[in-house]
Amino acid sequence: MIRKLESKDLSDVLLIENLSDIHPWTIEMFQAYVDSEEENHLGKQNLLSAWVAENLQGIQGFICHSSVSPEAEIHKIAVHPQYRRQGIGLYLLGHALEKLKENHVEKVFLEVREKNISAQKLYEKQDFIRVNVRKAYYSDGESAWIYQCKLNTLKQISLGIK
Repeated sequence: MIRKLESKDLSDVLLIENLSDIHPWTIEMFQAYVDSEEENHLGKQNLLSAWVAENLQGIQGFICHSSVSPEAEIHKIAVHPQYRRQGIGLYLLGHALEKLKENHVEKVFLEVREKNISAQKLYEKQDFIRVNVRKAYYSDGESAWIYQCKLNTLKQISLGIK
């Protein structure tokens, strides 16, 4: 099941983040996505969104993105190591793209480390194409590849598992 990120999820999301990224986000960074959802309920424009994939054992993964129509950016996507290679990342990405498309977003951007082949394959399954490179972007000197997906011309969004 995929649902909105809530405050009660932050410790699980932070655990997944720390297992997944060499430069992990802080709990405050994730809290901004929760706060944005709460502001949205008050009628304010929602620029930040975050979703979690959950099963009976708990949170399996998450995705965070922002949007200012007609464009959006995927900021983070991570799956707990014990649930990787089961289609959860594709499911989260597909869900986010569906929601962005419903909100009239036309283009989605993201960046990925040049050596992160598994992430690149995931994005390419959703018709993301590499459009640019940021040389030596990361603190360790690795470059970032910029990917784009045009939702207004996308024929079908893959939802992976259900």
